[in-house]
Amino acid sequence: MRVTGQVNTLLNFFRRCAAVCALAFVESAIASSFSAPFPFEPIDASFRPPSVNLLGAVTLAGEAPDGADIHGLSGLAWDAERSRLYAVSDFGYLVWLLPRFAGGRLAAVEFGGQYPLRDRQGNPLVGRQRDAEGLSLVASRTGKSRDASLLLSFEQFPRAVRYSPTGTYLGQERLPPVLANTAHYEDPNHGFEALTWDPREGYLFGTETALRGFPKNTLALVSSRGRVWHFSPSLVDSALVGIERTSNGEILLLERRYVSPWEPLVISLRVLNLGSEPVEVRELVQLSSANGWPVDNFEGITRHHGDYYFLISDDNANPLQKTILLYFVIKPKHAIRSPE
Repeated sequence: MRVTGQVNTLLNFFRRCAAVCALAFVESAIASSFSAPFPFEPIDASFRPPSVNLLGAVTLAGEAPDGADIHGLSGLAWDAERSRLYAVSDFGYLVWLLPRFAGGRLAAVEFGGQYPLRDRQGNPLVGRQRDAEGLSLVASRTGKSRDASLLLSFEQFPRAVRYSPTGTYLGQERLPPVLANTAHYEDPNHGFEALTWDPREGYLFGTETALRGFPKNTLALVSSRGRVWHFSPSLVDSALVGIERTSNGEILLLERRYVSPWEPLVISLRVLNLGSEPVEVRELVQLSSANGWPVDNFEGITRHHGDYYFLISDDNANPLQKTILLYFVIKPKHAIRSPE
């Protein structure tokens, strides 16, 4: 009887091992079906930026495992407590992404879910009302992680709205007058593009191009308290498409220069010092298709931890473009660390 019991115990152990392996295989298959490794490298190693280390890139499928279309991802926000990466789409959805790492590098992304953004009556946003661009995690006032929410910026009808992680409308934030007035925007599709949070200045909002009444050929950050920082773009015709606070309290600027299919697409990362007068901006990275970089329409950036960041491209629901999720770290000598 004792031998039989030992045999049964062994059989149960192997059955459990087989079940765990089968589950891992299924999860791996799902992850691999939703993402694929992407060789994000220039044609010549000499074009690699000295200021950052690239730590893997993947492309995301245009269709999730549940059949949902995944396109037009712009803003990003990392939820450390849930180990979840939120993305917002131009088509009015919040998407949950679950990054997977191997050896400190981004290896794959699993699909965690997709939720329509809703209005205050609970109806899904439609038409130009759903054009969400920027995204920032809002810290819980209660200290409970389940109460955390997301602040989204919308471009064509400029507004900043708080949502639950499942797309439920929670309320609207008051915008500074210069951003709330649509007459200040040169083009409805080149307006309120990005946002992030700073503990000293409150919310920081970025517009894609110069506002009417602002100095020409400049970009700007505007705080929720009304303070404005003007600065020149990295290149003529560069647009501000994403912003994020760094580990030492500076602001990381994501800029994109796209003029036509016959000119290079250039993605720039720069760092702005909020406390400098005049405004101090230094270049961190410039990736140009002219140097063989497989850049796409990068529009969203968020900090993972320390000086590690995610960057995502918007495929515009165009089969000729890709949704690329890139992972990188700013090298220590280029990022002055301080306690958070």
